[in-house]
Amino acid sequence: MVLTKSQFYELKSVKSLPSSEKKSRWRDYQAKVKSGYKPPRPKRPEKRSSSSSRPHISQPHLSQCADDYLMAAVDPFRYNRPTLPCIPDNVMANTQRIRCRAFGTGFIGTAGFGFVSVYHPCGVASDAACGVYSNASYAGTTVVAPTTGAIAFYTDSPVINASYGTTLKQWRVVGSALRVQYTGTELNKSGICIPLTTGAHIDLTATSLTNATAYRNDAPLSFANRKWHKVSLVNPTPDFQGGAPSTFSDVLFCIMVSGVAGESFQFQVVTYAEVAGVNLSNPIPSESDANGLAAVSTAMAKTALVKAGDWTYNKVKQVALDYVKSSIVPYSGVDLGLSRNSMRIMEAMGDP
Repeated sequence: MVLTKSQFYELKSVKSLPSSEKKSRWRDYQAKVKSGYKPPRPKRPEKRSSSSSRPHISQPHLSQCADDYLMAAVDPFRYNRPTLPCIPDNVMANTQRIRCRAFGTGFIGTAGFGFVSVYHPCGVASDAACGVYSNASYAGTTVVAPTTGAIAFYTDSPVINASYGTTLKQWRVVGSALRVQYTGTELNKSGICIPLTTGAHIDLTATSLTNATAYRNDAPLSFANRKWHKVSLVNPTPDFQGGAPSTFSDVLFCIMVSGVAGESFQFQVVTYAEVAGVNLSNPIPSESDANGLAAVSTAMAKTALVKAGDWTYNKVKQVALDYVKSSIVPYSGVDLGLSRNSMRIMEAMGDP
């Protein structure tokens, strides 16, 4: 809005000035107007936002220790964070956190069957067998203990078997997984692959390709490719165990394969564990987050057995976050407050 001379003279910044100064400023103002200058509009008073009166609802999230536990339990091969994980329960003890790894090459046996299995301790001792794999001379069709053609393998754990005991060191597994990949010839690339695990930690010794479906765990996967096929330990036991790892022989999880006899596959195992007790190396206080642990445990229990090969960190985390959300703002009529997105994820993964 362009001001008239009388309006300009009434401005607070001009009104009290001497007459000569008023005329000088008026001439300057007229020159600006002629050159295209537009005076700024007076500011309108801002409306006060009513959002401050609304209750603040926290976005669901997991604490760092709970999120570390989730990744280590569901997909330990992806775990590359600076601090090794722990189980964030109410046990506030100093623990030595360890990572144990093993790898090797197995073969499909003379009957067209091969396997890799992982025992209950999951390799927490370097000189106690972590599991068994088949070589080309294996003539059986089931998962077995070490025998002709079935070879025990070991991890690089920093702790030996003799260090464990009820009055020595105790151990508990945070997460463990096994994966295999076909490495045989292109000409004979064929067969199926079945990753197998159970929520109840049933011993899978003597399992075969024909009776694996009794566990409703996974549909057969094609072994006619060079992708990694993975299976993870379900529901790690939170209690520390003092028994020597060498005394355990139950098979917690395994991968069975079929194909042309003599063809090879490579396998890898990784385990994250906590060690408590005496003579610990670089002990760290075990963290506690009861709510985060409940969210992660519930999410793993609801999704773990749908398809072992499809059990991924991102999918399980989505269900865990919805559990956290439901504990803040309950949703009636929805099981544990799962969102539609989580329900679609579970439907896509299969019906447990």
